[in-house]
Amino acid sequence: MADPLSIIAGTVGICDVCWRVYQYLKDVREASSGIQGEIDALQRELSSLQNVNKALRAIYPSDRTAPKYNILTRSRPDDKEEVSLLWQDVAGIQEGCKTAVEDLERLLEDTFAPLIKGIVGAGQSKVTGKIDGLKKQLRRQSKTEELGQFRLRLANYQGRLQVLLTALNISYTCDINGSAEQLTEDIQRLGYELQSQITSLRQDVKVSTSFNLGDCPSSASALASLLSFNKFFDTPRPVSSLFTGRSDLLKRLGDAIFSPEQCHTQRRFVIYGLGGSGKTEFCCKFAQDHQQLFWGVFWLDAATPATVKSTFALIAQVGGVEPNPDAAKSWLSSLDHPWLLLIENANGDESGVNLPDLFPEGRRGIVLVTTRNSSYRTHGTVGCRWLEFSDMEADEADELLLRAASIQSRDVATRKEATAISKILGFLPLALVHAGKAILDGLCTLNDYVAYFWRFLDRVRKNTFDDEESNMRVYSTYEILLLGLESKRDQRLKGYIAAGDAVELLKVFSFLSCENIPLDVLVKAVENSRIEQDAEKLKKKEQLQGQLTALQLPTWTELLQKINLLLNFEVLKETPPVLPAVLREYDIDRLRKALTVLAQLALITHHDVSDHYSMHPLVHIWSRYRPEMRLREQAVWCQAAATTLAQCVLLPPLGMTKFAVGLRLQLIPHVTHVLKCQEDINLRFKEQRRKRNKLWPLFGDHKFSRADARMYAKFSMVYAQGGMWTDAERLQRQVKDFVFSMMGSNHPVAVDIMLALSGSLMNQTRANEAAELQKQALEASTNVHGPEHPKTLMVMCMLATSYIYGGRFQAAFNLYDDAIEKLTRTKGSGDEDTLRAVDGLGRLMMRYQRHEDAESLHEKAAMGLEKALGQTNLDTLSAKAGLAMAKLQLKGDKIPAAYELIELVYEERKKQLGKEHPLTLLAICDFARIKAALDMTEEAEEMMLSALAIAKRNLGKDHQGVLMGMAHLANLYVQIQRYQEAEDLLLYVIQPDKYIHSVRAEGEHPDRIAALWYLMNCYSAQGKNKEALNISHELSKAIENCGGEGLGKNHNIAKTVLKKRKELEAMLNSAL
Repeated sequence: MADPLSIIAGTVGICDVCWRVYQYLKDVREASSGIQGEIDALQRELSSLQNVNKALRAIYPSDRTAPKYNILTRSRPDDKEEVSLLWQDVAGIQEGCKTAVEDLERLLEDTFAPLIKGIVGAGQSKVTGKIDGLKKQLRRQSKTEELGQFRLRLANYQGRLQVLLTALNISYTCDINGSAEQLTEDIQRLGYELQSQITSLRQDVKVSTSFNLGDCPSSASALASLLSFNKFFDTPRPVSSLFTGRSDLLKRLGDAIFSPEQCHTQRRFVIYGLGGSGKTEFCCKFAQDHQQLFWGVFWLDAATPATVKSTFALIAQVGGVEPNPDAAKSWLSSLDHPWLLLIENANGDESGVNLPDLFPEGRRGIVLVTTRNSSYRTHGTVGCRWLEFSDMEADEADELLLRAASIQSRDVATRKEATAISKILGFLPLALVHAGKAILDGLCTLNDYVAYFWRFLDRVRKNTFDDEESNMRVYSTYEILLLGLESKRDQRLKGYIAAGDAVELLKVFSFLSCENIPLDVLVKAVENSRIEQDAEKLKKKEQLQGQLTALQLPTWTELLQKINLLLNFEVLKETPPVLPAVLREYDIDRLRKALTVLAQLALITHHDVSDHYSMHPLVHIWSRYRPEMRLREQAVWCQAAATTLAQCVLLPPLGMTKFAVGLRLQLIPHVTHVLKCQEDINLRFKEQRRKRNKLWPLFGDHKFSRADARMYAKFSMVYAQGGMWTDAERLQRQVKDFVFSMMGSNHPVAVDIMLALSGSLMNQTRANEAAELQKQALEASTNVHGPEHPKTLMVMCMLATSYIYGGRFQAAFNLYDDAIEKLTRTKGSGDEDTLRAVDGLGRLMMRYQRHEDAESLHEKAAMGLEKALGQTNLDTLSAKAGLAMAKLQLKGDKIPAAYELIELVYEERKKQLGKEHPLTLLAICDFARIKAALDMTEEAEEMMLSALAIAKRNLGKDHQGVLMGMAHLANLYVQIQRYQEAEDLLLYVIQPDKYIHSVRAEGEHPDRIAALWYLMNCYSAQGKNKEALNISHELSKAIENCGGEGLGKNHNIAKTVLKKRKELEAMLNSAL
């Protein structure tokens, strides 16, 4: 054994130097934020070094004798030699460790002492001086890299000492007098710690490239090699040489299984997930890695009662007991040695095997369970108790595919092709292995595998595939599960209703997006249908009462219109909507039971926190394209999925709650997917008819129906709310054409669809088209409802908004003034429609630069809407955003209030609409402008740049919202004197052709006028007075032509430009 005095002196010396350096680093850290990260890391390593040395000193034997080494009676020729070698390694590492810490201390004193002395006064522990100067000096000295190298060295010393500490603990634990069971459990746990520490240390040494780090001490490695209890090892299969990744999950499993925490029950852990996700391979890998820590490793096949009996018989044979499950379990329960039992394919009711019946009694042993049944995770007892397996990490999936295909290259192009394959296969291990085999066998190449995959699906649709194809082997598991459910359904027994419901729900899910399917979609599909039916009955009753009250005969025009409706619309009785039985005969308990059946088979995954469901991409594809799903059936279930989504959406005035808004946003990917599937199915029907060379079905292509119009109107509402206005417009035009052809333009439904379409056009900044449509809607609404009906007044306000965007301020003012007067008289000043009109008038006052009037109007609207609709209603937030911008323009002490308002608007829009919604991006831009006014220019620039990047991607670089955002960014650049960047942006923004869709011929757009104003100020700030003067002339001309009607000489901006021009002329004249 090493000299006892050297061991004690070494631990004391290291602890003393560590303490001094640690205290010194506190001062350095406070004076040098530029290298704060490295200093924090150094402090942690020093603390760890102190702790491990204190622990070594604590276990050093006072009698200086070695313990007896008798791990399960395995003795060595010289018991003292084992521990003596460990302590000798400790002494050697301590010597190098102390030298390293002293070197670090000298480095710190030489480098930082002059700086600390100048910054930290006597008795002070905080920075009081010039941090920026310190950062520059630190950069000149280039010591950051040296600090990083010291940290790695100290971490290596600490790791090696920790390995030795664990090895010594094992040696001393072997001498403890206690039960054999407790002894082996303690040694098993310490053995796992030792293995983990050795692996981690060697990994650090392996990845180090800057300098050599010390490897694991040989004495500890020798002890680890002796810790082998294993006598029997049997797993479902050997670990494949292709096994890749999952290292973090293996670590989590090991930490849970070998946790030092006391467990009063048997240690069990559950691995659940989709078939083909690598559960069995993972467990075999764990067993192989830790084989030496178990006396016996056994496995059990729980697929059927027969396989349970046969595999239990093999375990019983090892124990020399009767070959039956009870005898085998009893033998395992009686073992004093540590054992591991892998229970495979424990999938619940479908197998006829009850999982708890398979566990040996008592608390001995460790049990790992693999299952598709997520409800079995409750049987886990240690650590996090379970792991869910689905797809691999992208990098790991790519590596597995390339290894399976025996492709050596790892260049960017190869990785990109591998990622495309991994993505389409859902990063599922089994599918990736079979894809690699197909490539290896020459059936395709890495470059064309995706095309090969879709050709395979086409063969599946045509039922011409080969059962031996590698892809079929992946899908066979899912097909067996579905056939099992369909078999139970076809038995038509009461107990199997859930199986039938599950099959139908799976078919519906296959036409939705595979991610984030809310339970509320299914619930609201039923509830909203009833709400619509009740609203329709009430509407007809009110119409009848109105007719009786008026006692007025219809005109010939009205009579002809009703006859046309009867012939073309209402007589065409719609067939009942296609829906799964569980939704037609709504029962929430029955619905949840069907979903549970699918989740237990791992065909879908339930996410508890969000109460959402998802499907693995491969299951999602297979459910649509399996041979039994013919094209006609695909059309039926695609329509069922579309109907389910449509019934989730209520058309205004229904469905305007915050919950309804949030649900519609969640529907966007599902609506997109079901429409794409419908389009694909229709194309394939056409292709079939073309090949048959005859008209089929009898009446040709599918005719757009009343149900289609209603569905498209709802889906367009989903798109419009999500800021996907181009997609909304596409659907709305089809609805408009249908409604006009069936009912004409003078019908309430026609007015509604014209307003919806005009809104989509407005948001695409196509104000001219929107205004024309709104004028048509205003005329129709006046004819249908009357000039003072709320719908007519709402159309007036929408038209006024279009006029504002087109620069026709006087026409907008006249409309708002008329609408507000009539709304106030008919509905009251506190009505929400009246307040929305007041808020619109406030936006117009901002354009007139009457900021005090705008503030007053926005404040009235915001307070009233908050009272009527709530603080976080989107209309309330719009009024508050307008109020914030009015306060910004008023400047001074108004700006802090503007900051609070816009912060609320931004946070709420982000939460309700998402961080990339156009309204959220607008709030970011407004927020940035307010921050710039508070001289928070760096934050303001970062916010504007991030918002503009998203807006350009989603809306296009020439969208007027994007152009105005660029103008505001340029104005910020002028503020911080980055003039060239400002010029470049503004010269792009002021190009006239970018505004042609929003103004009348020869008119000017108000946003272009604002950009010209910014550019004039940019030139002026640089002293480019001639250029500024030229822009001022162009600006005056633009003001005269704003909206095609001009703003007039008395407009505030006209007066301001004139004043600025006179100043510029005076400066230029004085320079002559």
